[in-house]
Amino acid sequence: MDVVVNYTASADGTRIAYWRRGRGLTLVWMPALTSSHLVMELRSGRGAQFAALAEACEVVKYDGRGQGLSERYPASLSFASATEDLHAVIDSLGARRVALVATAEAGPVAIAFAASEPERVSHLILVDSFARSTGQIGTRLMQALLPVVAKDWELFTTIIMQARYGWAGGAEAAEEASILRGSVEPETFTRLVSAQVSFDATASLSKVSAPTLVLHNPRLSLMPSSDGALLASRIAGAIALNLGGHEDGYGIDETFAAVRQFIAPPSDGTASAQAEGLRGHLTMRESEILRLVANGRRNQEIALDLRISPHTIERHLSNIYVKLGAKSRVEAVTYALKHALLTRA
Repeated sequence: MDVVVNYTASADGTRIAYWRRGRGLTLVWMPALTSSHLVMELRSGRGAQFAALAEACEVVKYDGRGQGLSERYPASLSFASATEDLHAVIDSLGARRVALVATAEAGPVAIAFAASEPERVSHLILVDSFARSTGQIGTRLMQALLPVVAKDWELFTTIIMQARYGWAGGAEAAEEASILRGSVEPETFTRLVSAQVSFDATASLSKVSAPTLVLHNPRLSLMPSSDGALLASRIAGAIALNLGGHEDGYGIDETFAAVRQFIAPPSDGTASAQAEGLRGHLTMRESEILRLVANGRRNQEIALDLRISPHTIERHLSNIYVKLGAKSRVEAVTYALKHALLTRA
């Protein structure tokens, strides 16, 4: 995918690089605050996924300060400066409202922005993220390994990505490790990790009013599944979904598919009318299972809660997929949420 890299200045003058592609609702895909490179990411497997997403909306991706094509040696790497960078990018776009996608360490920044400026956020999507960095397994792991950064940067990046992808994900881990090395200088990385320990938007969770989707990939994330469900429970009406259900993949395609479905409005009233009709066709048990799926529960957990077999849960889900025209639990829940088939808490 070919893009034009633009630049804007944050409040302190730091230059922030970004690209934009597509039309329609503006979706700002925020960078994980320790690894982001606009060009290298597009040359990776994510390039095709961003291109497909840009067919449904206007996609904007930016590099955080200290990373990628943005200013590499900024004076400040604070929570406030990261929030100002997001402000600067959105202001430069001229968009009244945007959807935000925040991965990993970008979560606290997105949550704080959505809470403080609700009129500017149409949707909030948190991917393997959290409200507070302190105590996160990934944060603790990086803190413990920081002494390795100065001694062997390549070894450090390899260890971190291997921990994320597991031994079976050699190719993916190697590609992500390469992007991390190209994204940031070792000394800046150390500063970023040290600064992010204090990132905390916990107090803002109850103030978020935008429709919120919390995505969690147990096979890819260093945080337990329960963290995603807990995060969603503290944002009014938020939906939690677990990804990466296929043994031959890491759920990256599912992530992009879920984002697209969550933000894309129906093209006409047909889908809404169809959904209204489907409301009566979902049995009470199917509706109950769909709500539990939306709360981030896995099949085994739902089976224990309802005291029925996992096989029965799978059969009910198959029926739900057919009735909703869905291919996965992600599609079923996002479709049901969009058309009010779920009772939002």
